[in-house]
Amino acid sequence: MYPRTLAIDYGDRRIGLAVSDLLGITAQPIGYITVNGDRDALKQLVGYVNEYQIKKFVLGLPKNMDGSEGPRVEKTRDFAKKLSEDFPEIPIDFYDERMTTIVAQRALIGMNVKKKEGKKDMLSAAIILQGYMESHPQG
Repeated sequence: MYPRTLAIDYGDRRIGLAVSDLLGITAQPIGYITVNGDRDALKQLVGYVNEYQIKKFVLGLPKNMDGSEGPRVEKTRDFAKKLSEDFPEIPIDFYDERMTTIVAQRALIGMNVKKKEGKKDMLSAAIILQGYMESHPQG
C-alpha cells in the first residue's frame, strides 16, 4: 500500500485539503477547514492525519507568476515550520501552485457550481497533489 499524502492549500481563512488514494495514483479532495490562525489550523489537521494515516505533507507554494517568492510564500514556509514541529515524523514537500486557484475556479464554473468558497480551496489542493504525484512517481 502506498503511503498517503495530504496536500494543503494554505490560506489565511480557509485551508483546502486533498489526499492521495491508496495506490498513489489520484488525488481526492477531502474538504477544507476554516481557521482562526495557524494554531487552530494545526489542531484541526490532527484528525485528518490520524484518519488517513498521513505519511507526507505537500504544501502548495504560491510563487509569483515570474517565479519569485513574495510575502505569501513566506507565510506558507512559516506555517510549514509549525507543521513540522507539530508532526516531526511527517516529511513536508512543496509544490509550485501557480495557476491552481484559477484552474479550480474555472472547473467550478464549468460544473455550474454556485457556492465556490471552500470548494475552490479543496479542489486547488487536489490539483496541487495530482501535479505533485505526477512529477514524483513512486514506481
